[in-house]
Amino acid sequence: MLYLRSRSATGMPASASFKIRMINSSLWCFRFAIVLFSLYHQNSQSIRDYFRGAGRDRQTIIGKNLLSTFLLNAIGLDNNNVFFYWRVWTHSINNSVKNKLDNCVMVPVLFCIFNRPAKTQQVFNVISSVQPSKLYVAADGPRLDVTNEANVCQEVREIATKINWDCEVRTLFREQNLGCKNAVSGAIDWFFEHEEEGVILEDDCLPASSFFTFCSQMLQHYRDDEQVMMVSGNNFQDGKIRGDASYYFSSIPHIWGWATWRRAWKFYDKSFGMSNGFSDACVPCIPYEDENIVLSWQYAFALTYFKKVNTWDYQWVYTIFSKKGLSIAPQVNLVRNIDLDGGTHTRDAASRIGFMELGELGELVHPSKVRLYELADLYEYEKQNLYPLKKKMSIHYRWRRYRRARRLKIKINRLLCET
Repeated sequence: MLYLRSRSATGMPASASFKIRMINSSLWCFRFAIVLFSLYHQNSQSIRDYFRGAGRDRQTIIGKNLLSTFLLNAIGLDNNNVFFYWRVWTHSINNSVKNKLDNCVMVPVLFCIFNRPAKTQQVFNVISSVQPSKLYVAADGPRLDVTNEANVCQEVREIATKINWDCEVRTLFREQNLGCKNAVSGAIDWFFEHEEEGVILEDDCLPASSFFTFCSQMLQHYRDDEQVMMVSGNNFQDGKIRGDASYYFSSIPHIWGWATWRRAWKFYDKSFGMSNGFSDACVPCIPYEDENIVLSWQYAFALTYFKKVNTWDYQWVYTIFSKKGLSIAPQVNLVRNIDLDGGTHTRDAASRIGFMELGELGELVHPSKVRLYELADLYEYEKQNLYPLKKKMSIHYRWRRYRRARRLKIKINRLLCET
């Protein structure tokens, strides 16, 4: 029989044929090792970035695609075209991995909910479509004087925790109602006890899918720049483009869908840092010397300090002002408030900013330097009927500006007298 013959089918002694096969196998192993080393040398940083914070699904995607790359390069190996094949295949495979990972968000997400099932479902549908690797869900407790609110709150909690993807989920469900200020600020405190950075969404803030990618890239890009204190998903410029980049820097921190770092949130203080009572100490921190703008913020801070408004966000504004911080704002609106008619603090905003459509950002372009874009801020203040200073002002504009300042002063004085 053939396997008992002392010579191979080629007429070569069996021992010599075996040695040649061993040498060929060794050469293939050596070539395969070269390919592995080349791929690792070129892709080590991107591989580490992909694996950082990734869940099991993402690791599987990356592992399978890279293994395919190694094998294909090994099979097509020769001295003339190995590097050509290597470039083509690694480019195509890495793009494939990137496209699959674009649908997955590795930055942690905090989802603050309460008692709005329909709107919570809308926002959660978007969150589930991007499949964050970590999801934190915080819920305030039901109010005792509201009929059936406990059942509604339970329904909302079930909606926000119906996870169908590989995800690490943590919950903070309050038994008692803390109110907007303590519930949301406490949830963000809890969030940053576990994470260095992340996205924060409330149940009435509907994001575009690119909002998460935008926040993730901004959080990474400005991670060590302490002047940049938050990333907003809001744009109220009515289509006006500010600068030549994909975003600009503002002093107004919009919080209808935003992101920040632990390094920035650690300065937050619910009492505005005014342990000895409310004073005019807040005025110098406001980044504009315009009297109307200063009075407007002073009145908002006073309302919050004296508990006329139960909210947490004006303290965050004060924190950013006092640290001379900046907020990143995209050139298109990436988050829309879907509860302008019925929200706790959004009824006035509906008439002021109108209905904001969602947009999508294209390829990200960074600005050449970090600087405040004052024209964008002044445009927003003008939309709020604060009549900011201009180079040219008509008599009618000056009169409206004077009247707005007078009314704000009266409101502030009345508030201080009441307290």
